[in-house]
Amino acid sequence: MNNQDNPAMASLARRLIVAELASKGAKDPETIEMLVTARLRITESGDLVALNRGGSVMPGDALANAVEDIRKTNPSLFGDTAKPEGDAGNPFADGPSKNVTAQMLLWRSDPERAEHLAAEAGIKLSRNR
Repeated sequence: MNNQDNPAMASLARRLIVAELASKGAKDPETIEMLVTARLRITESGDLVALNRGGSVMPGDALANAVEDIRKTNPSLFGDTAKPEGDAGNPFADGPSKNVTAQMLLWRSDPERAEHLAAEAGIKLSRNR
């Protein structure tokens, strides 16, 4: 998102991003702000859109989508308030949240997140075998 031509728009955009990050429990707002800003674009028609990791436009609220996509791929950058509803915790960690079925499903659906959660639990997973 390039607002260098309009300082008022840049200031407004920054305030909106900071507010959204605060509501999601961001631990490092400056870093996340850079990640979010890199995902936002203003179209020729003046609409604000968010791009996913593949570069495709995500439908809906652009800012919320960009923050949520970054939260999903980098959960360690957010506090406990950023956990999605129904999140049962880390399926790799010892304790009540340990769940081998959830581990396998997560590995199949989101290997990056599975590796991250496994690392938090002290387990090293690798997609390169």
